[in-house]
Amino acid sequence: QNKKFWFNLPQAVLASAGHLFIADTGFHRVLVWNSLDEAVAGKNPDIVLGEENLEDVIPEIGRDKLFWPAGLAFDGSYLWVGEFKFSGRILRFSVGT
Repeated sequence: QNKKFWFNLPQAVLASAGHLFIADTGFHRVLVWNSLDEAVAGKNPDIVLGEENLEDVIPEIGRDKLFWPAGLAFDGSYLWVGEFKFSGRILRFSVGT
């Protein structure tokens, strides 16, 4: 089901290998679309990294949580996410291909 969502201070956008990644910094998450066409059509993201779902926007620091994600790199298998405030972490996520 397609739910309405919005961004809060998106800091980085990366299109690679057919995926679209957006670091939605203010909501402490990275949104992942496995198809550029679906992203452009306004479909919901396939994956929400850092939060449980699109509605969850409360920041937490933990293994699978993000806090101010801002930098993105994709190596074809893993998405690397850099946080720019407070934690100084770089995290690796498997997003499939």
